[in-house]
Amino acid sequence: MSPLVARPTCLWTLPAALPYDDHGKDEAMQEIGTACDENRLSLHQSLSEGTSDLMRFHAKYVSASEAGDYYQVSFDTEDPGEDSTDPRGPDRPYLIIQRQFETPDGGRCHVETHDHGYVGHFHVRLTNFTRTCLAFEIARKRNTYVEVSCSLGAVEFKEVQRIVNIIFDQRG
Repeated sequence: MSPLVARPTCLWTLPAALPYDDHGKDEAMQEIGTACDENRLSLHQSLSEGTSDLMRFHAKYVSASEAGDYYQVSFDTEDPGEDSTDPRGPDRPYLIIQRQFETPDGGRCHVETHDHGYVGHFHVRLTNFTRTCLAFEIARKRNTYVEVSCSLGAVEFKEVQRIVNIIFDQRG
């Protein structure tokens, strides 16, 4: 299966009240400079109400793949190119979410990203997936929310959505 490529866009959404410990509140507010006023207000209200730690970036490239009982979706800020085995640098945001059904794993997904605070095997819950945004929660106390903006065409979105639904165990 060939990777799906997306063009950049910007859309930020956050869930309603989640646990939050004031760490990083000022940085999160500064990062939304390009967001529209409505989303800026939504972020401020969510932070005030108790939003958890947040990892957020914009992916220019999105791909989805499957091999037998293994499924993966990848979001990258730079073109991964033909050789996706090259190590990504710490200044190159990316996200890979994988799930396998070959052996029992308790329904956990493997999350790999540039931010080591979000790497590991976790129970995750999809909170939003549209042509412009993937957002999910990680079931733990810190580093619990990930949001990646992107821009997918209708055909690309349909294929990525199929894999996302499998990974996040969504029906429909």
